[in-house]
Amino acid sequence: GWRQDFFSRADVDELLEGPVGSVLRSASEIGLMSVAVLESAGFQVVADHPVLPRLRLELPPQHGLLSVAAVEELLDRARV
Repeated sequence: GWRQDFFSRADVDELLEGPVGSVLRSASEIGLMSVAVLESAGFQVVADHPVLPRLRLELPPQHGLLSVAAVEELLDRARV
């Protein structure tokens, strides 16, 4: 994931040079998502970086996952 707030950094031009910049320029092509999106899905930063921190998702997740059928049942009950 990439940090959306790195554009406000004083060293943004330096960070955009080299491999970090080429990864960011290819973000949409390679499916690179923002850190905020990944954290909302349960990923955690395990190695910080000003632009491209390393994230990890522990499996199985600490909270239970609902099956599609369970979600549909809950939605049906909510509509009543």
